[in-house]
Amino acid sequence: MLSVSRHLLLWSSLLLCLTAAADDNARHWYRYYDDHHQAILSDTLDESALKHGYQVLDTNMNVIRDVPPPPDAAELARRQQIADQTKADARLVSLYGSSADAQRQLQNHVESLQASIDIKQGALQRAIAEQNQETAKAANYERTGKTVPTFLLKHIADDQQQVQALQTDISHLQQSIQNTRDTYGKIIARLRFIEAHQATSNASSSPSPTSSP
Repeated sequence: MLSVSRHLLLWSSLLLCLTAAADDNARHWYRYYDDHHQAILSDTLDESALKHGYQVLDTNMNVIRDVPPPPDAAELARRQQIADQTKADARLVSLYGSSADAQRQLQNHVESLQASIDIKQGALQRAIAEQNQETAKAANYERTGKTVPTFLLKHIADDQQQVQALQTDISHLQQSIQNTRDTYGKIIARLRFIEAHQATSNASSSPSPTSSP
C-alpha cells in the first residue's frame, strides 16, 4: 500500500513538471471556430483559424488579443473604392484648391464663354441685317422684271451661310456654358464635402477646452 502511494506521488509530481514545462513552451493558446462552427482550443493554428479569425489566450485562458479574419472580396473591393476615392479627392484639391477657388474658376469660364457669345451675336445681327438688305435689293430687281445679278445672289447665299454658321457657334457656346456649369457643379459639391469632412475631423481631434476654476 505504501509502495502504491509512493508511486502515485511520483507520477503526480512528474505530471506537474511536464505540465509546467508545456506551459512554459506553449505560452499561447488559440481559440477559433472551424468550418462547422465548432469551437476549437489548440496550441497551433490551422486553415480554419486563419480563415475565420481567432483569439490568442494565455495559459490562464485569458484573451490576449483578437485576430480578425482576412477581408473577403467584397471588403477588398470596398477598401479599394475608398483608396481610389481618397486619391481622386487629393487630386481634386491639388487641381482646384478649395470650393471657393473652383467657384471663381467657374465664373471666369462662364464669363469668357459669354463674352464669345456676345461677339458672335453682334456678328449675327450684322449678318442678318446685311442679308435683309441684299434680299430687298433682289426683290426690287424682280419687281421691275429684271434678272437678279449673279453677284447679288452670291452675296445672299454667303450671308445665309454666315448666319447659319454664327447661329451654330452660338448654340455650341451656350451648350459649353451648360456643360461647364454641370462639370464644375460636381467638382464644387465634392470639394465642399471634403471640406466639411475635414472640418468635422479637425473638430473631433481638437482637445476640449477646459473650464477655468
